[in-house]
Amino acid sequence: MFRTKTVGIFTREDAEVYKWLTDCLLDLSCVKNTESFPISNSNWSFKEDVNKCTFAILYHSQTRGRINVTDVTDSLYDKELDYLSNTLGKSNVIVIIDNLDDSNDNAKERIQSEQKSIKEKAAGLFLFSKNDTNTYLKNLLEIEQLIKRSFQITDPPYRFQTETATLGCWLKSMPFLGLTALVLFYILGVLYYNIKCIPW
Repeated sequence: MFRTKTVGIFTREDAEVYKWLTDCLLDLSCVKNTESFPISNSNWSFKEDVNKCTFAILYHSQTRGRINVTDVTDSLYDKELDYLSNTLGKSNVIVIIDNLDDSNDNAKERIQSEQKSIKEKAAGLFLFSKNDTNTYLKNLLEIEQLIKRSFQITDPPYRFQTETATLGCWLKSMPFLGLTALVLFYILGVLYYNIKCIPW
């Protein structure tokens, strides 16, 4: 079956929980369409839904109380992750875990060591917490690059417009004091990169 260039979000969470993610994806120039596919115990339409996507995000929120994506007792997405990886290819699947208390590298390594299938069957694991702004922006930029690679989109020589759109998404999702200085610092960094690192 022909697959359109669609980013699919597969999850057991309510749509409002990950609305910020849908909004961020649609702010990216490389994403024209996203679809949300609720996962249930019956999963009667899951395989058909997968065939509608080019790139898949398996989304889980710790608001459920546990980080039980796969390979642990009462894991929620064992079969789904396996099927997504086998059908779309590992490079076209990522896992997002949201609403964490800690999203640093140590937390990521711990989850991947306990739930090994994530690293084996997905191109990346991305952790989001409400307070870690540095990881938040870094994750969005990495996700953007993985989607572009999946859609076979080449970056333009001058990336300020794309990265500014990603920053705008970040700002909408992270409203708190002190952002002005961070925004100015980020924009200056991007300008410096384009002036110093890109041959003209």
